[in-house]
Amino acid sequence: MDAKQASIVIDALADGVKSDPGQFTIQIKNVGLSIVSNGGIGLSVNVTGGMAGSKTIGNQVSVDGGNVELSAGRANAAMVQQMNQLDAALREISRQLKDEHPDKGVIGSIIESLQKSWVPASITAVVTVVTKSILGA
Repeated sequence: MDAKQASIVIDALADGVKSDPGQFTIQIKNVGLSIVSNGGIGLSVNVTGGMAGSKTIGNQVSVDGGNVELSAGRANAAMVQQMNQLDAALREISRQLKDEHPDKGVIGSIIESLQKSWVPASITAVVTVVTKSILGA
């Protein structure tokens, strides 16, 4: 594989990310109440009052989709930003590979950054193997 072919592979990864961002999923877990006790009593609720037929409640916790919807806009904006940064990183690696004198330090720094982020290992593995085949270890 030569540098041009390697840049085509990296560009294809970037195109795949841009064309189908839905391939990445974010899972959100709502916890209404979580009590951890390492001995003793984790939660003690004493309720007094209320006569027969009353609705005295000692501890009531509820969580619904509304709690998550409040931050959905910010989450979407953050995800778009992350996808754009991934696209830019892949494009920069491709650009470096097309250059007559690619900067190994820049490429290595980008790859290291991707490996330490949320980017799936399948993407970073392909980028790493392709660039090492061109630039060496």
